[in-house]
Amino acid sequence: MSKRKTTVLHRLEYIGWLAVTGALKLVPRSGMIVLADAIGWAFYRIFGVRRDVIDGQLQLALGEEFTAEDRRRIAVRSWQNVVLTFFEFLQPNPIGSVGWDRFREQEGYEDYCRPLLQTGKPALVITAHIGNWEALGALGEREGVQLAAVAKPMHNQLVNESILRGRAARGLEVLQIKASMKAIVDAARAGKWVAIVGDQDARRRGIFVEFFGRTASTAPGVAHFARLLDMPILPAYCVRLRDGGRHLKVIFCEPIYPDLSADPATDIHRMTQLHTRALEQVIRRHPTDYFWLHKRWKTKPKVRAQA
Repeated sequence: MSKRKTTVLHRLEYIGWLAVTGALKLVPRSGMIVLADAIGWAFYRIFGVRRDVIDGQLQLALGEEFTAEDRRRIAVRSWQNVVLTFFEFLQPNPIGSVGWDRFREQEGYEDYCRPLLQTGKPALVITAHIGNWEALGALGEREGVQLAAVAKPMHNQLVNESILRGRAARGLEVLQIKASMKAIVDAARAGKWVAIVGDQDARRRGIFVEFFGRTASTAPGVAHFARLLDMPILPAYCVRLRDGGRHLKVIFCEPIYPDLSADPATDIHRMTQLHTRALEQVIRRHPTDYFWLHKRWKTKPKVRAQA
C-alpha cells in the first residue's frame, strides 16, 4: 500500500498532536476527568456539536424507554466519555494508563473468556465503540496471549506512524484495515487472537440485522473469518464505571461458534445478529458509554420493486 504524500498541513497537525500529548503528560488523572467532563458538557449543552445526530440516535434506540431529559443526560455523559477516552488514547501509554489496575470489575470472564484461553487456541474478539474500547488491548498482555487489533489508519501518516510505534512498543500488533485481509488470516493461523471493532454503519458492504428493533447495516467480516478459520467469536466490551476514577469494567459475553454445516450466508447472518444483540444488551445497561455520535442507521435496505 503506497503512502500518502505528507503535506505542510500534515506536519502542523503532527506538531499539534505531539504538543497535546506532551501537555497531557502533566495533567493528573483527576484533572483529566474534570477537564473531560467540562469539555463534554460544553460540546453538547453550549456548542451543540452533533447534538441533532446524538438526539436522533437516542430517540431511535431508547425513545420509548427514557424521557427527553434522561436522553439529554445520557447524551452529555456520552460526550464526556468520548473526550476522556480520547485523552486516555493520547497518553504515551494509552493502554497502560487504563490498564488492568483500573479494571475494578469483570463480568463473564470465568464463564466465557477463561475457557477459551484454556483451549490454547485463538479466538476472534468483537468489540464496539463503548467505554474505552482501546483498553481491551491489555487483555493480551495480562493473559500472555498474542493480540492483533484490526484498525483503520489515520488520515495523517505521521500521526498514524506515531500511534503504531506506541502500540508496537507495548507488544500490540495492528493490522491496517485497508491492507490485505490476508494479514488477518495469517495472524489467526499463527495463533494470535484478533480483535475487531464492528459496530458502525457498514454502508452497502454490510448485511442488515436488527439493532434496537431497527435494521442496521453491519459489517459481516468477523463472521466470515469465523467460518473461514473455524474460530469462535468472543464479544467483549469495556464499559466505564461512574466512580471517582472512572475505572473500567470489562464484560465478556457468550462465545459465538460457526456452524460449518449450515448455509454460509445464513450462518454469517446468524453470527452477526448474535454479536449485535450482545452489544445491544450491554448498551441498554450502560447507555451513557456508547458512541452515539455515529449515524448507526444511516444506510437503509433497498426496497424491491413490486412485480
